[in-house]
Amino acid sequence: MTWSRSKHGDSKLAFALLRRFYGRFGRFPRNRGELHPDAVEFMARAVKADPADLAGYDWSGRTIKRHRHEIRAHFGFRLCGEEDGAKKDTANPYQTSGGALCLGVLLKTRKDL
Repeated sequence: MTWSRSKHGDSKLAFALLRRFYGRFGRFPRNRGELHPDAVEFMARAVKADPADLAGYDWSGRTIKRHRHEIRAHFGFRLCGEEDGAKKDTANPYQTSGGALCLGVLLKTRKDL
């Protein structure tokens, strides 16, 4: 939980939950309601935070956007831009020439299946 050490208050618990949810389900929760209460309690103990702190977390603000970016980067994903369509590596259509997996290409491909 080394990432969580740099976070404080409600963002510490929320970040740990977002990271765990993304690692397990491959997506972020849309709101607090998608997080099981037992998971919140467990993670709160793990990061030494109060579960009630999660009530103050903004699910649509700058903080969650930054948290999502950090978590995607950790797992090797990033959001795609228009230029990424032209830069696709022919050996691996899911990887850009920079090496990072492009989330937009993966999502588009999943919809096509």
